[in-house]
Amino acid sequence: MCGYTFRTGKKCAEETYQDSKYCIFHVDFPKDEDSEDFKRIRELKEAKVNEKIDRGDFNFEGAKLLEVNFPKDIEIEDFLNFQDAVIKKGVRFVGAKIGEDALFEGSQIGEDIFFVGAKIDGGVRFNKTEIGEEVVFERAEIDTFNDVMNELQQKYLHEIHDTIAHWKAK
Repeated sequence: MCGYTFRTGKKCAEETYQDSKYCIFHVDFPKDEDSEDFKRIRELKEAKVNEKIDRGDFNFEGAKLLEVNFPKDIEIEDFLNFQDAVIKKGVRFVGAKIGEDALFEGSQIGEDIFFVGAKIDGGVRFNKTEIGEEVVFERAEIDTFNDVMNELQQKYLHEIHDTIAHWKAK
């Protein structure tokens, strides 16, 4: 059994990969990106990601991946979990619909994360996340963000109006 322990304390139930103490999903890539071992591990990891997506399993906690390109307009009913994941390149969620939160806490993303045109019914969490380039939310809708903005607007609306009125009076 894989030696990876999830944040919940539960162990990963996948079989270990060859002589590693981790499954293919949680095993590190070899240093030499041109090696046959690197290519084989990349292919196995990509197959595992596609298998999880096909099953509707979007728990990628602790995964060590080269890159992630979700199918355009994918629908994810529950949480999307990339907590503690290490992704050497980027992550793409173009047009994705995510039913709850997208979690990236403690993860390392080597390049960009794209949520272009995504609709997220929860929030997006990046606590203690390292991102090599940028996070793009172009044309994205995030309900938790909208809820917070609406609360802030209601709470401070009178101050906003007073400030605008004062500014116009000058």
